[in-house]
Amino acid sequence: MAPYPRANPCLLIAQATLRDARQQIDWARDHSRTFCLRLNLADGIGRGIPQWIPELVAVLEQEGANDYAVVLDFGWVKDALSIAERATAYARGIFANISKTVPIAVCCTTFPKNFKDIGPLDVQKFSNRDLLASIKKATNHPTIIYGDWGTTGPRSNIRASRPKNRIDYPTVNSWVIARDQDDDVTFQEAAKRITNCRHWDGRLGIWGEQLIKGAADGQAFAIDTIPKMCAARINIHLHVQAFHDHLPQPEDLDEEWSDEL
Repeated sequence: MAPYPRANPCLLIAQATLRDARQQIDWARDHSRTFCLRLNLADGIGRGIPQWIPELVAVLEQEGANDYAVVLDFGWVKDALSIAERATAYARGIFANISKTVPIAVCCTTFPKNFKDIGPLDVQKFSNRDLLASIKKATNHPTIIYGDWGTTGPRSNIRASRPKNRIDYPTVNSWVIARDQDDDVTFQEAAKRITNCRHWDGRLGIWGEQLIKGAADGQAFAIDTIPKMCAARINIHLHVQAFHDHLPQPEDLDEEWSDEL
């Protein structure tokens, strides 16, 4: 961490002790860093919360500490709203008395794991924003913030077969997916389905959307592999969620640059 002065550590709490956590916090503070307390609450992964976490949180409360953030990470779930009750219970329980300036991020993903029943143009809704609204309404904490996996998913040790060609297009509350169930559609045809559908914006001014448009137009340097498609999808999703309800105009995204060293 020392060579990266702008990096703030996430506490390593798996199989750790309270003393271990305190030493990590001391290191962060000695190096003028904030830190993150991330709780892995994904089903089937583990307990998520070591027995000493409430004691640590109580100490931070007594200190009046506000140099950290809390992440409640539920991993992959079928429906984001299904974790609303659990997330609310943590915010109103263990973290009820922490500083009001400490952000609590509630994170999960519902991005599809399996695409075999999806095609030729399918819309998959997600409710992460509804989840956030539900938790905010049920708690008194003013700094409940949005979190997700950026359309990626928890890593798996299972080796999957090569996926069929497809184009994924994120909107504010859904993923629009173009693919064929039986045949392997071309990236150009899949991209055309996206750009010709009612969900297409086309005016975001970001490279992910430009790649999809380029693929639809048959440009050789546009999307021609699944990894490149995934990169475009992630770029669009992060942009749309980061600027939720306040999308900037494309010209506002231009930055001054110089090719002089």
